Amino acid sequence: MLPTNTDPQITSTQTQSHFIKESSMNMPLPTSEPIVDANAHTIVLRNNKIEIETSLNNVKQIATHWYKTSYRTLYIILGQCYELYYLIEEAPTDDRDTYKEQVKNSYESLKGAQGAKNLRSRIVSVVFNFSELDRKVRSRYATVLTRAFNHADKPTDSASFITWLEEQGGIVAALSKKNGDKVTNKTPQIEINSKIRSLPVKARVALPNSGNRFVVLLAQGVNSSTVDILYQFEDDTLCESIATRAFKAVEKGDDSNDKKSPECVIASFEKELSGTETSEGLV
Repeated sequence: MLPTNTDPQITSTQTQSHFIKESSMNMPLPTSEPIVDANAHTIVLRNNKIEIETSLNNVKQIATHWYKTSYRTLYIILGQCYELYYLIEEAPTDDRDTYKEQVKNSYESLKGAQGAKNLRSRIVSVVFNFSELDRKVRSRYATVLTRAFNHADKPTDSASFITWLEEQGGIVAALSKKNGDKVTNKTPQIEINSKIRSLPVKARVALPNSGNRFVVLLAQGVNSSTVDILYQFEDDTLCESIATRAFKAVEKGDDSNDKKSPECVIASFEKELSGTETSEGLV
């Protein structure tokens, strides 16, 4: 017999979300539909002969019901994961850091699936911690949260995430699409790197490094004109991601980074990079 969609855990999850955001109250829940009994005559015999087409169609109807309701439930669960992810990422900097640390602690205490190193993965690993679930599946679930968050018209809660996911055509389709994402008409990285290296030098600091490559410096603002350099990164993926962000700012003629405090710039970089595995592992 097929599972019903009245799982009390789903209802409990939805109820808990109400305390986070009232808009979740409008999130659609799966509907209960009649399910064919396991003892029903699904395989049809007539005069001791199997009615092949009728039997196959009967089983197909059961499969269609299972497919639609099971995926609808999956989307609801992913929607809850997304809303939590969204609320954390959109929180003020101090709160966001606290929430991320709490997610990390909860991931350990709730025995999330091993190997999660960033916010999205830890959320998904706790919720979908089933031994029979392939790690790649959890990775796709985590990635689709970031894909939605980075979309030009990002969802803002669980209900709008479900709508977005259905409009994309499902998880696989959403992960394969790039239309509507923040990065479109991608410029070759070599062109981006060349453009950034040609910018006027703002400051020069004596600091050991690997040479002839980008270095990302994490700095803390001391006052409006001075920063303390706290850490340096030379990871190519992280550095080129930030170079890409700088390139887009230059192309738009945006000098807003010059007007922001160092803390705001760092926070902005973190949010821009939240869709990459490397950067989230560093946050």
